[in-house]
Amino acid sequence: MADRKPNPPALPVAPGTTLSENGFASALRATGARLIVVPVFAAECGPCMTEALRLTARRTAWKAMGVDVMGMGMDETPAEVRRFFQATGERIDYPLYHAPWFAKKNHVDIMPTVFIYSVAGKRLFRTDVTESESDVQAALERKLSELVGNG
Repeated sequence: MADRKPNPPALPVAPGTTLSENGFASALRATGARLIVVPVFAAECGPCMTEALRLTARRTAWKAMGVDVMGMGMDETPAEVRRFFQATGERIDYPLYHAPWFAKKNHVDIMPTVFIYSVAGKRLFRTDVTESESDVQAALERKLSELVGNG
C-alpha cells in the first residue's frame, strides 16, 4: 500500500490572496481572536519558514487564549507567497496574505519581523530578529502572556 499524504486542514484563505491596506482591519476581525500575531515573511527567507512553522505549532494553544496568527508576505507577487507555502510542505495552517504594503508601512528591514495587533487594529508589539530566533519566540510569548493577563 502506498503512503498517502494526509489532507491538510482547510485554510480560511488561499495562500497568496492579496490583502489591501483597507482590508487589513476586516482580516483581523475575521480571525475571531482578541489578539493577532502577524509575522512578515518573504519567499526566499529560510528563517521566515522556520518561524512560520513555529507559529503553526503554537497556534492551537494560543487560540484557547484568544490569540490567532495571520502572515503578511512582502514579496512582489502572490505566486511568491504560494511558493513560500509550498516550500514549508504546505504545513502552515493560518492565512498567508500577499501584502507588500504592510512591510513598507511598518518599515520592516529584517525578517522575520513579528507584530501583535489587537482585533481593533492597534499595533501592540513588534519584534525583529536581531539576536537569535529563540529570543523572538521568548519575547513573543512574554508579551502575549502580559497582554492576555491584562485582558
